[in-house]
Amino acid sequence: RDYKVTGVQTCALPIWLLGNWWISDSENKKSSLVIAILPGSPVPAFERDQIEAGILANRINGTIFVTDPNHMRLDWNVALTLNRGAPMQIAGYSDVRLHPNGVLNGIDYPFGLPSKTWTARKIQPTK
Repeated sequence: RDYKVTGVQTCALPIWLLGNWWISDSENKKSSLVIAILPGSPVPAFERDQIEAGILANRINGTIFVTDPNHMRLDWNVALTLNRGAPMQIAGYSDVRLHPNGVLNGIDYPFGLPSKTWTARKIQPTK
C-alpha cells in the first residue's frame, strides 16, 4: 500500500490486468483499453481509445484504484467535441469487475449523463 498519495491507499495492481483489452460496449462501438503501471507513478493508470469507423474518435486517460483483485475503479476526465462542434468536458468513473471467465465487466458513470455497460476481453500478445 502506498501512504504518499494524499491519504488514499491503493492496492497493488494484479499482474493479470496489465496489458491490452478490447472493449465492446452497449452502443456497439469499439474501443481499446490499455492498463499499465507508469514508471515513477505510485498509482496505476489506464488509456482508453474510442474507435469509430476505424478512426480514433477520442482518448481517455485516467487513474486506477484497485478495491480487490477482482474489482477496480477507473477515474477519468475527457474533453469531447460533439457533432455540432461544441466542446464539452466530461468527468466520471468506471466500475470494473473481473468475471470468473476472464472477461472484464464495466459500467461507465459519466457525471450528469446516462450510464453505459461494456465488456472487455484480453488481447493475447502475438508470438
